[in-house]
Amino acid sequence: MFARKSKQEIDPLTHAIEKLFEELDEFSGTDDEYKILSDRMTELYAIRERIPTDRVSKETLALIAGNLAGIMIIVLFERNNVITTKAKDFMLKLR
Repeated sequence: MFARKSKQEIDPLTHAIEKLFEELDEFSGTDDEYKILSDRMTELYAIRERIPTDRVSKETLALIAGNLAGIMIIVLFERNNVITTKAKDFMLKLR
């Protein structure tokens, strides 16, 4: 799930984009082939944008860290400041 891909592992879409870059070098900007290849390149980049990534966003990590910190604060407070059952009854009577 969280395994990282090695740098040598390239997905087929990236490989296709790299091949198109190599083919674009063979043509000048005024050729019809250049326009066709650049349109294909645009389509490949659009496809790449639609593919979901397996990475966890920074916002999600911050949310998880905040929740864990809050839980730890509550647990440490309850551990150090124990409210006994008699104290609870006394607090209820004061109301």
